[in-house]
Amino acid sequence: MIEDAFPPANAAMRRALEGIEDPLEILEAYVRETIRQAADGAHRPAAALRTAQLPPECVARLAELHREQVAPFVAALHRLDPPDPEITGRLLGGVVEAAMDAVESGADPEATTRRAIELVRDAVRR
Repeated sequence: MIEDAFPPANAAMRRALEGIEDPLEILEAYVRETIRQAADGAHRPAAALRTAQLPPECVARLAELHREQVAPFVAALHRLDPPDPEITGRLLGGVVEAAMDAVESGADPEATTRRAIELVRDAVRR
């Protein structure tokens, strides 16, 4: 399940970010693509695995694929050098997770994406 869900989602993320250099634009494209994937149901398998009792090697692989998935977001955030980047990153991760949950629960993807991007922009402004 891990190998079926994550690699295609990660490949789609790479395509969505291809050619983007500006770190703020990377964050925005990342949020757009993540919410688009949530609206398409791509995150459901990963959500199902949260409560599963997985063997250690599966947990390690899941963590590796998740790190790969969020790496562009984290790198762009660090390039923007917000105050306390570790905490800011965790908080913005919560915004993205909440947006995914909202869309998966029926919220309008476009409105949710706009609001999530507004929150991300506000968090990294100096």
